[in-house]
Amino acid sequence: MLGRAYVDGSLAAVALATAAYCAGRLIDAALRGRRVEHAVDVTHVVMGVGMASMLVSNLSFVGATVWMAVFAVLAAWSVLHIIVGSLSRHGCSHDAWHYGGHVLAAGAMLYMYNAPTAARDGMKMAMPSASQGTHPVTVAPLLATVLFGYAILVMSRIPAAAAVSTHGEGLRGDRRSFARGADGDVLPPAPRAGLVCDAVMSLATGIMLVTML
Repeated sequence: MLGRAYVDGSLAAVALATAAYCAGRLIDAALRGRRVEHAVDVTHVVMGVGMASMLVSNLSFVGATVWMAVFAVLAAWSVLHIIVGSLSRHGCSHDAWHYGGHVLAAGAMLYMYNAPTAARDGMKMAMPSASQGTHPVTVAPLLATVLFGYAILVMSRIPAAAAVSTHGEGLRGDRRSFARGADGDVLPPAPRAGLVCDAVMSLATGIMLVTML
């Protein structure tokens, strides 16, 4: 159907654009010696490419099993960051909810790769599921709701990040520390862009789950 193809293509384009931007942030950081949240940007790159591969068959170069392994590692990596951050005296709440959102998004991708046959047919994913098991029908809308809620939480923090960017605290060439928001929480360089990418990826993943219903 033309409508379905348009939705899938649009989501894939958004995912790839976000991935390309985050890859550019990593390259810029390497060339100019700027400090960025490498784990966050790498996560967005992997999520973007993985989502596009799931949505558009021409972009699918590896099988579902490979992507499932990638997202499982991504989820474990994010959990590790949460644990290390909670044990470190320099840890902050930013790390916990930020990486928690990545665990949620990676889990949602794993669910979609293992979704029931009927749901996969409705979504018309580019790659078949690696599992033919049945899943509770409430899982997809529940995951989508939580992802949308997380995106709203992320967007609510953008004004504070904008204020930090305006004052330029620790944002340009400062390798010693991240900037701090109005609530004292640590924020990375170019915090608005990172938060926008996080919100976009969460919304896109949530929409993918909704299309399974």
